[in-house]
Amino acid sequence: MPASDEIVDQAVLDRAVAVINPPADSIETCRNRVDFCIRDLLICVWMFEHRLTTSPAEWRDRIVEYAKQLRKTKKLAAAMYSIEVTGFIASLDTHIRDVEGTLARVKVGRGGKARDEVAEWCAEMAHHLLMHDNPRWRQKATLTPDGAWLQLSKLLYEGVTGEYDSDHMSKYCRECRRDPLRFWQDSDPGPQHRATLWPDIFATRDKIFGRR
Repeated sequence: MPASDEIVDQAVLDRAVAVINPPADSIETCRNRVDFCIRDLLICVWMFEHRLTTSPAEWRDRIVEYAKQLRKTKKLAAAMYSIEVTGFIASLDTHIRDVEGTLARVKVGRGGKARDEVAEWCAEMAHHLLMHDNPRWRQKATLTPDGAWLQLSKLLYEGVTGEYDSDHMSKYCRECRRDPLRFWQDSDPGPQHRATLWPDIFATRDKIFGRR
């Protein structure tokens, strides 16, 4: 667990940097990048709390209903026959496509079993760190059990949830390899907001993962 004045567990950072194994002159840069990525994942947990605490089947049904209402709104707007609504309808079309894309990615397991979205994010983030981040430590992300990708994914997961892995992390790495990098843009809201946001972010993390 992090010390009271730390956001990210320093021992997790040490182990993650050891897994990445950057050149000696890039160790501190690498450590800062891993620290930023774990913070970014924590912010994602806070931002998407409603998804992480809703079953996949219920989440799918909400998106289906939302898309239905968007199409209804588009139909009503089109009936206005007004030049003023043309831009609005174009924006609606774009948003509807985005929502349909989100719906296509919702995976409902057998019996509506929830996916571990945090594990999925960690697999994608680790892939990015190894394959697309700083060229000083760039390396191939392989699926071998003792390889850097799987081990780094598990450490990012520990940095977010306090638990080392999930035995199913390899599953999310395999899925990421088949459908690589639906990678989100940095969700860090900026230094001016971090001090006020972190208490809320930690409260959300503790509620979802039972951390104390």
